[in-house]
Amino acid sequence: MFVFAVASATLLQGVSLIIVKSEFKLYYGYPGAVTYKALSVSKKKSKAKKLILGDSVARQFYEPGVISSSTVSLACNQAVSLCGQYLLLQNYLQAGNHPDSVTLLLTPTSLRNDLNQVFTFHYFLKPFYTQQNMRFFSDQVLNEIDKVPFKNLSQIPSVKASKWAPDYGEEWNKKGDHIEVSEISIEYLNNIQTLCESQGIDFSMLPGPVTDSLRIKCKNALTMVDYDRFSNIEPLLVNYFEEMTFLEDSVFSDGIHLKNPKEIVL
Repeated sequence: MFVFAVASATLLQGVSLIIVKSEFKLYYGYPGAVTYKALSVSKKKSKAKKLILGDSVARQFYEPGVISSSTVSLACNQAVSLCGQYLLLQNYLQAGNHPDSVTLLLTPTSLRNDLNQVFTFHYFLKPFYTQQNMRFFSDQVLNEIDKVPFKNLSQIPSVKASKWAPDYGEEWNKKGDHIEVSEISIEYLNNIQTLCESQGIDFSMLPGPVTDSLRIKCKNALTMVDYDRFSNIEPLLVNYFEEMTFLEDSVFSDGIHLKNPKEIVL
């Protein structure tokens, strides 16, 4: 019985590892598989001059992968947080790539992510909580990670290859009566901008289309941002909220994603 149990556990981990290494092509419908595709693309050499980062709304316009000879997309979802977006950018540059420009395309609700939401374990810890990434985690990120139950199980192949996640965190899109730019978003937005500047890369941040019902919630977002530590990102956020496009709620399928993104011009 002991030998059988050990053999079964070993087989389970082996099969799970194969599923993960296949970028979940062997697991149709795996939630968050696009993040692993974005991770894979981020580690490949490219001659593209334009890099797109972003959430799932950005992904409606730019699926992760090579869009054209001049553009590569690493857009995945909001649950990876701005920390995850920064890690994707680090991978891309460390692979020897040097785009002329990096564009971060996000809806304002994605800026709320402070890694304290229900999706953190599955969508952030599983793909990003690795030994290689530890040096890029700030104290604030590590503090939030420490609050997640069973965080160390996230890298076990059988856990990573499953949908399982502990019951933890808040409903990210139901918080408050206004849009808050989280502390982690502010910190890593600054890191992204600083990294691009250090490499001589033009960085811009663009808003995805937003429902008209969020207009009031977005209006006062900037009044709640503390720029004391990161004053250099103030112009970036001011321009972001000023350029926001509000559309009728009827063109959205769930209040966030567009029914027909091909009909929308960014």
